[in-house]
Amino acid sequence: MNRDSTWYRKRAEAASGGDKAAHFAVKISLWVIFAANDSKIEKKR
Repeated sequence: MNRDSTWYRKRAEAASGGDKAAHFAVKISLWVIFAANDSKIEKKR
């Protein structure tokens, strides 16, 4: 029962703050790509 209630709570949180979490994930992925490209440029110099 406890596991089910936490699952429903997570679903509710995802429904309410899903856009925020998705935006944050996009920001992190863009930053990772930028950092990887930046390190490649540094190696070329």
